[in-house]
Amino acid sequence: MKKFKFLNGMSALFALAVVAVATIFTSCEKEEFNVNVTPANAQATISPIVLYVEADKTTDVTALATITPATLTFTGNPNLAAQKVTVSATYNSINASVEVAVPALNAGQFATITPTIILQAPVVPDPEDPTTTITIAAKASESTATVAGNSSYMDNPSDYYWTTTATYTKRTGCEDATITWDESKLNYTEVAYVNAFLSTLKNTYKTEEVVIKDVLVYAHSRTIVSVSYEIQTTTYEIEKTTTVTRAEETKETLATIVVKNYLNTVATVDIDNEIPGHGNTIPGHGHAPSHTGHGHGHGDSENAGGGIIVAD
Repeated sequence: MKKFKFLNGMSALFALAVVAVATIFTSCEKEEFNVNVTPANAQATISPIVLYVEADKTTDVTALATITPATLTFTGNPNLAAQKVTVSATYNSINASVEVAVPALNAGQFATITPTIILQAPVVPDPEDPTTTITIAAKASESTATVAGNSSYMDNPSDYYWTTTATYTKRTGCEDATITWDESKLNYTEVAYVNAFLSTLKNTYKTEEVVIKDVLVYAHSRTIVSVSYEIQTTTYEIEKTTTVTRAEETKETLATIVVKNYLNTVATVDIDNEIPGHGNTIPGHGHAPSHTGHGHGHGDSENAGGGIIVAD
């Protein structure tokens, strides 16, 4: 129920007449409503990055590749259980798959998982030395670390709960890459191969502002939106294989690239961390958080109390 101000700019007599008519349709008192308001269903989305490696050229083909399964968004009811999903990418008749771990999410949590899939074209011999080929191999050993991002909060000092929108920054792709190699020992083709792969990796880094709709803010309460990032460290080795005879090959590491990727972005909408079912306390605010059963929804109306503060 929304709360309207009928007395602004009116004479007392006219204002009383309007209120008398209004009470025929609805009451604007703070009634006891048994309103059951719950956070939004948890949701996870897998958004793979697909790189195509061919000779001395690496291309981001995410928008061009065929990715399966077709549906990569998973919604809880309201929580989402942990699960593993095999995601495949196909481009130019080359296919590769990766197993993605979707984390367990509680209601009000939103996750974006961004694995990197590398498609290696049929290896073409080095024109300067036909007995050699160059390939990229990802080491099995990987580590992850979770870091906190910026948070925002919405304060509602009014007697009525309301809903609003909130934003958070999603980060995907390669945040940082370091290379170990001796460039002086490589020929032109080998240097071009390494630089092309490294450059494309760095260009995968992107940020995007994501809007969360219908964020609940209890009366006399604060709703907090926090974000965390899971950064995965992966080591790639660029190897040159030399064929001595049909039965004998030698391998040489041309370069080692250590990459830090934003693998997972998780946003959490916290409406009642301090007092379950009552909302978070507004610092310095004299009123205790009110239960949803005492409030009235304001939607995104300008009549909604409180405001939005974004903490840097």
